[in-house]
Amino acid sequence: MEFGSEYRFSPDTDGFRLRAALAWTVGDNLTEDIPLASVDPFELVAGLGYRAAENRWGAELVATFVGEPRVDREANELSGAEPFIPGAYTVVDLIGYYSLSPNLTFNLGIFNLFDQEYYRYADVRNFFDRPDIGRFSQPGTSVRAGLSWRF
Repeated sequence: MEFGSEYRFSPDTDGFRLRAALAWTVGDNLTEDIPLASVDPFELVAGLGYRAAENRWGAELVATFVGEPRVDREANELSGAEPFIPGAYTVVDLIGYYSLSPNLTFNLGIFNLFDQEYYRYADVRNFFDRPDIGRFSQPGTSVRAGLSWRF
């Protein structure tokens, strides 16, 4: 199931807005009555944004919450090795832009503001708990800047 919504505090496209989206999937192996290991966990994304008049600049604070995967730990063990099942996490990002001209926009984002160590389930779902598992975590706080040219 997927759902998305946006609320604007004014009838114009300018000003403050709230956005939210969620994705939730449930899948079970009906023969063995266990959750499918290939199904991603619940995800909720929410943001508070602002867009200036004439779309000159804008910014948004975005929080992403991902739940713990529904996995049968015993069914995924192999020769006594424990599967690595990542926990739930919340990541906060701050993104913004400034229009330098009608065709050129400067973009800036600070991602994972609070330097959360987390793992995307799809990246590690076939891994077993091992000492170097940290190599597969997502990046800590990072900054990305760019220019967009529209023609």
